[in-house]
Amino acid sequence: MEKLTSKHLSLLVFVVSVVSLRTYPSLFVRQGGRDTWIFTIVASVLFFIYVLYLINVCEKTSTLDFNKIVITSLGKAYGNLYLGIFVVTLLLTAIRSAAVEANAIHVSLFVETPIWFALLFFIPAAGYAASKDFDSLIVITIVSTTFVLLSGVILSLLLIKTKRINYLLPILRDVLDVKYIYSTIEQLGAYSSFAIVLPLLAQVQHKEKLKRHILIAVILAIIVAVSTMIGGISTFGHMRFKNILYPRFIQSQQMPYKGFIENGQLFAIFNLVNTWFLKYLISIYCALLVFKDRLRGINKSLIIAILSVVIYIGAYFAAKNTFVLFRLLRIYHYISLVVFFIVPIIIFTIYRLKTSLNKCK
Repeated sequence: MEKLTSKHLSLLVFVVSVVSLRTYPSLFVRQGGRDTWIFTIVASVLFFIYVLYLINVCEKTSTLDFNKIVITSLGKAYGNLYLGIFVVTLLLTAIRSAAVEANAIHVSLFVETPIWFALLFFIPAAGYAASKDFDSLIVITIVSTTFVLLSGVILSLLLIKTKRINYLLPILRDVLDVKYIYSTIEQLGAYSSFAIVLPLLAQVQHKEKLKRHILIAVILAIIVAVSTMIGGISTFGHMRFKNILYPRFIQSQQMPYKGFIENGQLFAIFNLVNTWFLKYLISIYCALLVFKDRLRGINKSLIIAILSVVIYIGAYFAAKNTFVLFRLLRIYHYISLVVFFIVPIIIFTIYRLKTSLNKCK
């Protein structure tokens, strides 16, 4: 693996953390209603504390090797079991990335384009990029994230006129319901994709500003997530917003500007394809990195080809029915919450305690 800096990693953190909340926020509004943006803030605070805690443990123990932390905390048998579950969840993340991208294009833009055909444009290209060295991912990340942020800012500015703050009012009018807790938990599950980049921490060069750059990326992701939720509800109202599968495409159609820009679907599709493409790549890279020692001597291109076929089949069956896909996404968020959020907190806590005890001895 080539040189990876903390600035590069911060871009990866931003992409994997926010893309779900930005692409299908309506999934969470179905549970949280008008006040979903408040629960987004609650989930964001918990997410920030989670990231800060993991990074502080790494800093206090002077350890960034994810595999080492897991094996030391759980022992070899249970540690390898968790790493296996972690990799399987990464592959589920890759399937989810391909499925959402293909389904969103099919539902929102090219209705007559079948899912299997849309996947043919996504998975082979991603597989080719993944077969290259890590420099390819860094270059793709820098270029794509820069344009994604720029186009996102432009689109948001042009859509300001479509927002009505009164759609957010009254705040917390209804009695607190268990659905609000589900909305918060599911958003936290979406945020917890941050854990995808944990295997990359040990590869970072010049770690002095690692914590600072990661926290900046997390704050930026939180700002984007909260603004997406507030922007969507204030544009459509929560009753309509929760029934729009991919709201960004509908929002982008409302931005005629002085007869020059007809609509912003180009911005929407650019953001969608680039962010999910990056998340797919990062998931594959990190899955291979976790099992790097076990896969030594096996042709990398062959592994990626096999994974691509498996992911293609999984993504096709997940994406061909939109309602099934959204039910699977909800299930995925709970799996992600356990594997990427709850278990890492336990593992890092055990590692911190073991390290402290060893120092005392």
